Amino acid sequence: MPSYSWMYYVGNPDYASANQNFVPNQVLVESLKAYRDNRLFAYCDLNGYKGDREGDPDSFDSYFGVPFGLASPDAVYDVAANCCSVDARYCEPQATYGIITTARTLLVEAEAATLGWISADANALYQAGIRASFAFSGADGVDAYLQNPKVILSSDKAEALKQIVMQRFLAGFLTDGIEAWSDWRRYNIPELPIEPGQADVGITVYPYRMQYSDADKQYNVANAEAAIRTYLNGDDSRWQRVWWDVADND
Repeated sequence: MPSYSWMYYVGNPDYASANQNFVPNQVLVESLKAYRDNRLFAYCDLNGYKGDREGDPDSFDSYFGVPFGLASPDAVYDVAANCCSVDARYCEPQATYGIITTARTLLVEAEAATLGWISADANALYQAGIRASFAFSGADGVDAYLQNPKVILSSDKAEALKQIVMQRFLAGFLTDGIEAWSDWRRYNIPELPIEPGQADVGITVYPYRMQYSDADKQYNVANAEAAIRTYLNGDDSRWQRVWWDVADND
């Protein structure tokens, strides 16, 4: 849907206060490369707002993203200097972003069909979701992509669910990141590595939840305290799981 693009404020050099510090992350870029997924070339650019990068813009090997959890802002800056950009079209004043896309809806239905929650053809929904994502992003090569052995939907239920959730991640570029986080908490998809900068300060896993806000604790004291006591073992931290988060992602 059209909107006044928030990426304009951080990525468009025509905006005087743009800081140009928004760079694709390594997990997304490397996943797209591993799948030989042409959405990479629709999502990212070597000649974007971060300046020209060396390499063939049509080669997967030319694209790099910034890792999570680096030890300092300087480390992030150094790595980001060699990363690709978010494609410049996302930095226009009125860019097109997805919120609840056709692709996500179809892939949610594919999960529901695989779990037996609805009576439908999971593979047909899965393929339709991928096609919708390619169409929405403007990427080409979807027919060949659907024949990739990594993409062909498995007959094994557990494996099929992982594939469906991974495709939701790949299709979710610049949409609702909370949904991607929720899928990770439910399935550990995608797998998120712990970087040395995180390990050095004792981080062993990514956060499981957001803490209650100061406003909740100030203006809704009784309910906030009851929820923390009853559902979070008295620990209002990022490391307590919400009730539906049972994936082994430690």
